[in-house]
Amino acid sequence: MRSRGGVEGLAYHAASMRARSLPALLIPLALVTAVACTNGGSSADTPATSTVSVSAPPTGTIDVSLVPGEWTYEYLGVKATFDWKEGSPATLHVKNGSDNPVGAPDVYIVTKDQRHVDGNAGGAKALDPGQSGDYTITFPDGLTVNDLGLVVLTLGDVNWGALGPKVIQH
Repeated sequence: MRSRGGVEGLAYHAASMRARSLPALLIPLALVTAVACTNGGSSADTPATSTVSVSAPPTGTIDVSLVPGEWTYEYLGVKATFDWKEGSPATLHVKNGSDNPVGAPDVYIVTKDQRHVDGNAGGAKALDPGQSGDYTITFPDGLTVNDLGLVVLTLGDVNWGALGPKVIQH
């Protein structure tokens, strides 16, 4: 249905278009398209390319070394060190610097040949905030410090993650 004077009835119907009214429709359409493609401006309006160069952040070399037989850990206020050197028992020191109690400390290791071996911190108890403890860790017979691949801290039944080798800067 067409409305005689209203816009709502405006529609394109190819058969009703006269040949001379087609250019009147296409020319404004082409101009609008051309302006839209150049974002309404000329190529002289484009901003200049930035000449600021980006360089890598400064780097330096720091002389460090790993301390054989020592591993460290720190997360959410909990700090731990694990020491196991040839001829000495394995020891674990844990300080709970968090605001929450943590479960009884222990470790397990993953050996170089990918075996999971639980340690035993016999008698370890949960640590309240501010408490610390030192524990002798025992492993099954035959396991040596040379078997060690990865040391993982557990607090109660929660795996807190791997300890990293102790690094000293010279």
